[in-house]
Amino acid sequence: MPAQDKKTFSQYYTQEDIAKFMASIISGEVDSCIDIGAGEGALIKAVKKIKKLKSCVAIDLDPKNVKYISNNIDSCTAILKDSTRKTTIKEIISYYGRFDLVIGNPPYGKSSLIDELRETLEATNLKYLLNSKFIPTELIFIVHGLLLLKNDAQFIYVIPDGILTNIRLKKFREELFKKYTIKRIIEIPPKSFVGTEAKTHIIQIVNKKPKHSNIILSKLGSTKKITIQKNDFINRGDYNFYNKPISISKTTLRELETKIIRGKHSGKYLKNLNIDYIHTNNIENCNIEKKHKEAPKDFIYSIPGDILVARVGSRSIGKVNISNIGGKAISDCIIVIRIKDESIRYKVYQSLKSSFGVSWLKSVSKGVGAKHITISEIYRFPMIL
Repeated sequence: MPAQDKKTFSQYYTQEDIAKFMASIISGEVDSCIDIGAGEGALIKAVKKIKKLKSCVAIDLDPKNVKYISNNIDSCTAILKDSTRKTTIKEIISYYGRFDLVIGNPPYGKSSLIDELRETLEATNLKYLLNSKFIPTELIFIVHGLLLLKNDAQFIYVIPDGILTNIRLKKFREELFKKYTIKRIIEIPPKSFVGTEAKTHIIQIVNKKPKHSNIILSKLGSTKKITIQKNDFINRGDYNFYNKPISISKTTLRELETKIIRGKHSGKYLKNLNIDYIHTNNIENCNIEKKHKEAPKDFIYSIPGDILVARVGSRSIGKVNISNIGGKAISDCIIVIRIKDESIRYKVYQSLKSSFGVSWLKSVSKGVGAKHITISEIYRFPMIL
């Protein structure tokens, strides 16, 4: 697929092995199936190989994809429509009814909050997003996909990490748990989609109220399974978070006399000011003597003894250093831990630098593209004493 099409339609197509896996977890009889962001139809193809479908519908916004599906997938109705529009969903239900299986790998991006979407948000306990100018496109695809389910029908989607980890979507996760049975969530290894390193998951949902509060988490390629409960899922629903290493000590940074802050300005902005600064690309060499003018007083700047933690970037998370030089501006990609007691400070630094610490930092990171760590997570870091 041309790179321009990826940009225009936010398309990152499902690889064949992932499509086969998603089809393999379908349970029971399935007579009808729909994919409302079908791309080139990889998921529909995988389903049709193992299920004899009486009704098969594929919707996409890209005319090239609709033509491809029409020419290459037998007995599948390909429709050129915008699945973010509520009118599209109403038309599909009116003409085809609801489906035994809704499967998909929706596009990621942002959609303008038009009146149709306001109606959708109000109906799904997402009213608090009405003040936003935009709403995540993938969230619309999830909500619209769920509307297409028959009773006891299955919903199997690839979803971005933010659906399971974003604090603003806690109410959505609570509503999801209340109305549906979440059978499993499977983390997909990075780089599984050509053209993006987005962290993603497969979620399988059944359209019936849950009889228990257990949700099974796992990771593709691993046999390990983790069971979480309702409140866990509402907080975060990603396997990597619950698979983090556990310290034998229960002392966290919040329990110590610790001040944790982050920088105010981007690394690019600080570089253009021609001042000494600390960013993810130089955190490991931050103790080189200063060469430039002082940072403005209203900036966050280093003081000797600061523990510096890279908080943004898949390749940077896990980098930790301690500052010996004061007066360097701190970028917004760096978290600073300040501890007055020198002996405790050293223990915290050594714990963060240890293999346990690096693994822990990576496990609590979240995000679709550039992974990041929040200050609240750092406060929960368990000390090795």
